[in-house]
Amino acid sequence: MVSAPTPYLEEFFKIAVPYIFPLIGVACIVEPYIMTDYAPLLLGTLMILGGIYSHLEAIRHKTYSELANVDMATSLMMVVVGSIILFKRDNAIEFMGYVWGLLGIIKGARLFDQSIYYAYIKQKWLLKFFWGIANIFLGVFLLIDPAENFSHHVVILGFELIAYSAQHLNVPSFLMNKLKEIKAFPRK
Repeated sequence: MVSAPTPYLEEFFKIAVPYIFPLIGVACIVEPYIMTDYAPLLLGTLMILGGIYSHLEAIRHKTYSELANVDMATSLMMVVVGSIILFKRDNAIEFMGYVWGLLGIIKGARLFDQSIYYAYIKQKWLLKFFWGIANIFLGVFLLIDPAENFSHHVVILGFELIAYSAQHLNVPSFLMNKLKEIKAFPRK
């Protein structure tokens, strides 16, 4: 079965999401130009690891059993693009800008579609609508001059990494589990 390496990657992401991603996020916000220099190494590596993890999770959860699901295709794309970024490392910023811009437009279009759907079923849609428009605008902005506008997007990436970490970290249960691990609270 292919899912054997998954526990190792799960352990990596259990450490990366609450600890490493927020630190990288703060560094991206505080020093975007320095982080731009390291972006090919960081993003290429994260895309490869994230793609492998997503691919193994898709296999483990059998998401391929639904035709509409694109988890395996997306994860494969992440590994391929991450590998190209690492291969081109010294000259990757412009390529990364183009890829990032296109992905932003695709993400924005999906959010725009979702906002229309949610408006149709009379649920909250406005935030998705504005976030979709913002992603499309930022993607176009990046495509116009990827090398010049890349550092601005590094700052945005910093905020996204922090938000992603906060979204995927249930702080109260995380802290309670850590306290139990160090036996701060005796188990009954």
